[in-house]
Amino acid sequence: MLSVPTLWTAYVVNFLALGLVWAYVARSYPKFEAARFWTGSAFVAAGGAALAMLRMFTDSLLPLLVASIVLIFAVCLGAMGVNGFMTSRYRGAEPH
Repeated sequence: MLSVPTLWTAYVVNFLALGLVWAYVARSYPKFEAARFWTGSAFVAAGGAALAMLRMFTDSLLPLLVASIVLIFAVCLGAMGVNGFMTSRYRGAEPH
């Protein structure tokens, strides 16, 4: 049987692994600015998922509120990376 803590643990591990991959890409290609945003997004999302797991230890909804704010920030960082990628020369299009 799959439980909620198992799912949140899988999210944390997945986001940490994704952040590690993007950190390697950002380190290997320093001019690829979108990778920096995607690295931050993955690590912030891992933190948000870890904060959401605190709900198991308290009856308050405050950990879920803070975790949802952190996860929304992670989505914003990811969107900033996409915007940076779409307007960069790495996209493959000719600069205007």
